[in-house]
Amino acid sequence: PTVIPELDPFVTGSLIEVKPVAILAYRSVQSPTGEIRQALVHWLGLTPQEATWEALTDLQEHFPQYNLEDKIRFE
Repeated sequence: PTVIPELDPFVTGSLIEVKPVAILAYRSVQSPTGEIRQALVHWLGLTPQEATWEALTDLQEHFPQYNLEDKIRFE
C-alpha cells in the first residue's frame, strides 16, 4: 500500500502559506539602480537556517497587515 504523508499545517491546498516570524539580520546590497536594504526573514514552519534574504520594500508590499515594527525597521 502507498503511504501518503501528512502535510505540515502551514500548507493549504497546493500553496504554501508564508508568514514572517522574525527578522534575524539586516544588510545592504548594491544593485545597478542603487542600494537595496534587505532583511533575513525566518518564515513560519521553517527553521532559522532556512531563512531567506528579502528586500524591505517587498516585505512592506506583501505583508502590510503585519505589525512587525519590533521585528522589521522599515526605513
